[in-house]
Amino acid sequence: MKYIFKFLTFTFLSLVFFINLSFAKKVCAYKEYIYYVKPGDSIWKIAKKFKTSAKAIKKWNKLKSYRLKPGQKLIIYKKICWEAFDPYKNKDNKIDLNLLVKLSERGKLKPTYKKEKVCTQKTYVHVVKRGESLWKIAKKYGVSVSSIKRENNLKSNILKVGQKLIIKKKICKIIVKKPEIKSASKKRKFIILYKVKKGDSLWKIAKKFNVKVSTIKKLNNLKSNYLKVGQVLKIPTYKVNRLGELVINRPLNFIWPVDGCIDTAPKKSGFNNSVIFRAPKGTPVKAVEIGKVLFAGPNNKFAKSLNNIVIIKHPKGFVSVYAMLSKVAVKKGDIVEKGDVIGYAGSSPLFKTSGVFFYILKKKKRKYYSLDPLKVLK
Repeated sequence: MKYIFKFLTFTFLSLVFFINLSFAKKVCAYKEYIYYVKPGDSIWKIAKKFKTSAKAIKKWNKLKSYRLKPGQKLIIYKKICWEAFDPYKNKDNKIDLNLLVKLSERGKLKPTYKKEKVCTQKTYVHVVKRGESLWKIAKKYGVSVSSIKRENNLKSNILKVGQKLIIKKKICKIIVKKPEIKSASKKRKFIILYKVKKGDSLWKIAKKFNVKVSTIKKLNNLKSNYLKVGQVLKIPTYKVNRLGELVINRPLNFIWPVDGCIDTAPKKSGFNNSVIFRAPKGTPVKAVEIGKVLFAGPNNKFAKSLNNIVIIKHPKGFVSVYAMLSKVAVKKGDIVEKGDVIGYAGSSPLFKTSGVFFYILKKKKRKYYSLDPLKVLK
């Protein structure tokens, strides 16, 4: 019975420890230090040095007073914290690209733009009223008494009713510097041209391309369902279903994001099924297929070392990730066609080369699986 109780207690404590470890961002512990008092030391100086309190040092060493003697031995416990579990990195402490995709899909991955402090100076002219003092006026405008005296060359705090005071106030704002994103690709309608054949009808054509009859009629300004052989119709290449996913009426055909040689350095660094397409900085990077942009920009919280990132969701559960970009040419929510420029090649502190870091996944039963880019791209 005694051994069973010990086993259950150990199991319970282990579970509590691992549960806390998995959910807590940091784990802290106290490290013991032995410190010998030097001439000129005080308990407050030592407490400041070890980032603790004088009261704690007194308690740890069972001191009756705060007085110390040179050479006196003190036991000090310093609190040390470290990352116990980072939910945005894998077991090898590398960026988890699959999780980045999930976060972007849920809208939890947001761009990290630079913040800038912009200050302007506003000048007020205040007419002194009865009962006012420099202190009251300074409080009203949110400035100091000394600044009012300095601006108006006042030698004393005495004011006269009707006296005009010049008050200058510095107003500062934090502005987020968002880059101006100008799409490098020409804005065009995603359409294909279809030549009507003998025996065709609007219903047959709509079924063939998985679109509505009303959509074809509206796009081609048709007032009736009558068609002529040889007539050219505009057919939309995609539609958005109820789940907000793109549905296309042609087979997927993935192209290379840039023309260049392939570097498999990411695989060696723990990024499985990832490659770098080498290219000079500034080379346009293309979307490998039609898709919707889930994320575009830098993210210093989860993937700072990968520079700018673009994540595109394609039909049939495919998602492509482009990183190491020097600039992005799209924004979240954009629908891009195959071959559209989505950014420009750059570099990363992780890899000693320039180009675009590429990763492709496919979703199956709510889970993402990475694919070999060389087997998917043509």
